[in-house]
Amino acid sequence: MRILLLLLTIGFAVCVKAQNGVWTWMKGSNINNSPAVWGTQGVAAPGNTPPALYEPANWTDQQGNFWIFGGADGNTNNIHNALWKFDPLTNNWTWMSGPQTPSAGVYGTQGVPSTANYPGGRGYGAASWADSSGHLWLFGGSGLDINGTGGTLGDLWRYTIATNEWTWMKGANTVNPAGVFGTQGVAAPANTPPPRAENNGTWVGNNDELWMFGGYSDDMWKFDPANGNWTWMSGGNTPSVPAVWGTQQVASPSNTPGTRNVYSRWKDRQGNFWFFGGYFLGSTTYNDMWKYNPQTLQWTWMAGTQTPNALSQFQTTCDYGTEAPRANFEGRTCWTDECGNFWQFGGFDSTAFLDPTLASQNTLWMFNPISVQFNWIGGSLQPGQPSNYGTILVPAATNQPGGFGGGVGFTALNGDFWMFGGFTDAAEMSNSLWRYQRSATCPAPQGGAAITLNPPAGGCAPLPVAFSAPVNPNTAYSWNFGDPQSATDVSSAAQPSYTYEAGGTFTVTLVVNNSSPCLLPVDTATAIITVQNQPQIQLGNDLVLCAGQTTSLNAGSTGNQYNWSTGDTTQAITVNVPGIYIVQVSNGTCVATDSVRIDFAANGSVVETLNVFTPNGDGINDVFAFSTAATDGFELEIFSRWGNSLFRSSNPAQGWDGTFNSSAAEEGVYYWRLRTNDCFGNPEMQAGFVTLMR
Repeated sequence: MRILLLLLTIGFAVCVKAQNGVWTWMKGSNINNSPAVWGTQGVAAPGNTPPALYEPANWTDQQGNFWIFGGADGNTNNIHNALWKFDPLTNNWTWMSGPQTPSAGVYGTQGVPSTANYPGGRGYGAASWADSSGHLWLFGGSGLDINGTGGTLGDLWRYTIATNEWTWMKGANTVNPAGVFGTQGVAAPANTPPPRAENNGTWVGNNDELWMFGGYSDDMWKFDPANGNWTWMSGGNTPSVPAVWGTQQVASPSNTPGTRNVYSRWKDRQGNFWFFGGYFLGSTTYNDMWKYNPQTLQWTWMAGTQTPNALSQFQTTCDYGTEAPRANFEGRTCWTDECGNFWQFGGFDSTAFLDPTLASQNTLWMFNPISVQFNWIGGSLQPGQPSNYGTILVPAATNQPGGFGGGVGFTALNGDFWMFGGFTDAAEMSNSLWRYQRSATCPAPQGGAAITLNPPAGGCAPLPVAFSAPVNPNTAYSWNFGDPQSATDVSSAAQPSYTYEAGGTFTVTLVVNNSSPCLLPVDTATAIITVQNQPQIQLGNDLVLCAGQTTSLNAGSTGNQYNWSTGDTTQAITVNVPGIYIVQVSNGTCVATDSVRIDFAANGSVVETLNVFTPNGDGINDVFAFSTAATDGFELEIFSRWGNSLFRSSNPAQGWDGTFNSSAAEEGVYYWRLRTNDCFGNPEMQAGFVTLMR
């Protein structure tokens, strides 16, 4: 914010809290507003350093190098358009592109890269992305257009690291252009976000799409490098939208952070986008944590408060709890560690809007997305602290950056945190570069073994269950799903699935082995899954009765609630009229249904013929029988296709179970012949074929 350039120098006499972890002053000057040492463009050298800068754009490439572009110069108050690269392995800066003197942009031809191209001088929260293909992307900010005119920009640029070329990709080459929203959810060549500054609500999607939120409205945009089109994804198309928090940790289509200038943002291992705090309309600062799901396009207020300009709630360092940091903006000095935790240092207090006191912070805190808790790691809770640089390149427990806002940070490949530049407690700018090496005990390593179940409350067999644990690199997973009926109820995946075929109570065990310093070496978690068996119902085959007869239908004893189509709620009912009888049986969790048709003989015959039976031992249709036939004169005989007699019975209750000489008969078609008496006692003979299937 430009107003900060005019703030007065105020001294503070407060105590500096001991830091947990070690800071080292690595590069740059301990004197504010120091000028640049440019060196030779493209050549790294120990003496090179950018000038003291406020709010440059920043990136980290795939090789772990740190890049900055532009920013406001504390020595001249100009807005730069030089590109710098820092290599943490050599501790050297390289001036890569752009002029030493801030200037208008050289746009060239849209879509055509050139070593002569570069964006105009800009700063104050330009949006930035680094994709997986070696490109650095830049959008907007406050600065100079193609004519050298100052204002808010809406242009999109791509820098190709391998060729050292800028490409003007999209948007107008003049300041303050109008946006084109188009149709929400529909990509189009004409779409373009309205210009914006003081905003770095940016994320790279899982397919290298560039996402951007806030700074103009509560609008979320996506740019697809594959087709070169913007898409307005969600949110409104008008400025000054108030927040709708909803219920904490509950996603809703109506939730919105509102118009928000975002600085502290990160992406979790599940692909969700997060941001912390920021400000609304340049006067109200928040300490809330938000999550955005790019699949559902919904926001969730995850932690922090709705209180405007909230003060810190921290009490003790290195201790997770329900506390939250101070409301914060321009906290672009932020990192994500190898365990997926989010860290932030510094930023500004809301009083920076209201009086000439530069309320820069030097609190270092982290946020765990699994426990959804903040942790105060070090620094002071009081703004305006001075720096204690110590000796350059010498780590010491007494080293401590003072209040910094509008700086930038990156995470090195070895996990160390680095920060550069910004406003200091003296209302001046810095070009100092600091490294933070985390403590092994603050915060104490966490377990890393946590089990999430879907469905979470169990269910009915067969029950497929999806399991998940926090996904961390350098972690080995060992699952046992606790099913004694299976020898394959184990997995080494982070997010496996397993199907419980039968009911029971099962104890799931997860053991994780970690080599990450923020996790315990070994941790174990357990969960209980209750699986209910489906009620077993066997109303039997359809029946044909003689006039005046009744029959009992029994739904079995595996349930505790019965609902018949007749309205009865008992386990068994007696029927004496024709119809289809349906019963629904519940055991409190699972529900099963069965039906049977009851007919009455019109011509005296009570034989109901079947054409298929399945003697596989499942209790359903296992026997070929004529149980409704009269006992007097009953005789059933089964023949093979060659005419050999395989089975004979003189009892209607004794049917053929599909065996011959105590061995299972082959699948196929068999001939049957039946003698019995009808309802009037007259002899009746029938014959036919039945198919045996297992």
